[in-house]
Amino acid sequence: MVEPTELHPARRHVPALDGVRGLAILAVMAFHFTLRMPDATAGDRLVHRVLGAGWAGVDLFFVLSGLLITTLLLDAKDAPHYFRTFYGRRALRIFPLYYGFLAVYFLVVVHRGTTGDDHYLWHEQGWWWSYLDNWWLAFVRRTEPPNYFWTGPFWSLAVEEQFYLVWPTLVLLLTRRRLALVCAAIIAAAPLFRLGLRAHHAALIAPYALTPARLDSLAVGALLAVFLSDQRTEKWAARIAMLAGLAAAAITVTVFHRHGGLWTYGGWEEGPGYTVMAIGWGGLVAAGATAVRGTIAARALGARWLRALGKYSYAMYVFHVPIWAHVQPLVFPGNRVPTVWGSHIVASLGLAALCGLLAFAAAFASWHVYEKQFLTLKRYFAYERPGRDARRAPAPAGEPAAARTGAARAALGAYAMGARDELR
Repeated sequence: MVEPTELHPARRHVPALDGVRGLAILAVMAFHFTLRMPDATAGDRLVHRVLGAGWAGVDLFFVLSGLLITTLLLDAKDAPHYFRTFYGRRALRIFPLYYGFLAVYFLVVVHRGTTGDDHYLWHEQGWWWSYLDNWWLAFVRRTEPPNYFWTGPFWSLAVEEQFYLVWPTLVLLLTRRRLALVCAAIIAAAPLFRLGLRAHHAALIAPYALTPARLDSLAVGALLAVFLSDQRTEKWAARIAMLAGLAAAAITVTVFHRHGGLWTYGGWEEGPGYTVMAIGWGGLVAAGATAVRGTIAARALGARWLRALGKYSYAMYVFHVPIWAHVQPLVFPGNRVPTVWGSHIVASLGLAALCGLLAFAAAFASWHVYEKQFLTLKRYFAYERPGRDARRAPAPAGEPAAARTGAARAALGAYAMGARDELR
């Protein structure tokens, strides 16, 4: 995951994008780790509502995924073995942890019957092995999984895998202009699809979990990639994205204030809400992708601790729910959360911090002991540099800030092509 890109000559890394991924996993974990936080006081309710909006971190993952994957594919269009290289590298990054985890969960935990719905899950496990569990949630279970489901968050991994099946072909066949139009059409169509599901009385979770309903977030990132990877449009596109992101953030904060929180589904969020939040995240991702060393954005998003979370975020995403499901009953039996000065905030945040540290430790160990071993096989799926790329040279390190910003396109390509193209 740390090797430089084989395709793009610019070998600069974009630490801020690791930080963006770190923010995403922090938000998701905050949401899950405080699900059972009691609302005894006004302060409890406020903290619970704020952290309860962390589910939107999944949309930040989607936007970042759309940006990186589309940047990677655009840079690889003229390289040989386009599909073989892309899918080979993705499989080596994603499958070992995913299928290893499923094997332990279903063949050891579920098969031994250690949770409440094990007999039921044993017969439904094919949905996870085939990356179709988001459709299972929408049309079979028709509601969210119980908190103790180890695979509860995997629906978003299914959305991304289904996106990968189609998107490389579209990027290869379409010009940049037509690809941008497709992205815009997806962004416009997704909220209409969600409203259509509601009008036809689909399950409440369907607009939240189904792939066509969530493609707008991925398309926001892909649209950013089209413009940020072109030096003719990079600067003005980044400015527009950041301004649009600020406007979207203002709308989201207003909705949060009026509705007393942000809800995963069932309200404004499932209509235009997911799209508005995706545009807001798009502004943050654009800021990270074009951040120049020494600026506030680069220093904030490039903080070492945040980048560390980003580096191990995929495994943290996979491990954090089972860790919480086991630790929470041990620390607070019967969900009896103690009070400090009449509030549950300190105890709840303490539990969240403990679970977060354990998730990081598990992810760190998984990366160094298990996942990293598979990545050595990426040498068999190396991106070969087209001849015209070999004639281009990266901007000198001594260039002024404006010139270095102009090289963000190359740096973004290098980031996407390198081992850090993991999306979790």
